Amino acid sequence: MIVISDTTAVSSLYRIGKLELLQILFHEIILPPAVFEELLELEKFGYDISTIKNADWIQVKHATNQALIFDLAETLDLGESEAIALAQEMQADLLLIDEKRGRLKANELGIATTGLVGVITQLKKAGYIEAVKPLLDELRNTGFWIHDHFYQKILASEGE
Repeated sequence: MIVISDTTAVSSLYRIGKLELLQILFHEIILPPAVFEELLELEKFGYDISTIKNADWIQVKHATNQALIFDLAETLDLGESEAIALAQEMQADLLLIDEKRGRLKANELGIATTGLVGVITQLKKAGYIEAVKPLLDELRNTGFWIHDHFYQKILASEGE
């Protein structure tokens, strides 16, 4: 399974000490260089990201379609643009992306997407976690924004 990721899933799970959940679920993820650079920014806030840098299951690959990246970058940030272009080029099975505009653009290009909440519900369905609520609460406590209505809807759909 080819999984490309934008920044949010990796940085959010890293900040709560649960980065390994991505490896457990997907075995390997691929990041474009701009996303990796965004993750390096965590060091400016005192985070030791050596676990990200040294993870053999996280690979960095360049997208070659610069015209598509340039086109996407008119409305999206560079990390999202590179992630979408790379997902298209590699015919990825899944793109992890949370930003609404990015997901819409990816879907227009025929790329399957999910966000961090989707990853968490997949982890529960696969039996890797018992409940989504503790993880969602941890994420919310570190600044991951989930609208209260959506949060309640997720918990209800998961029987929590």
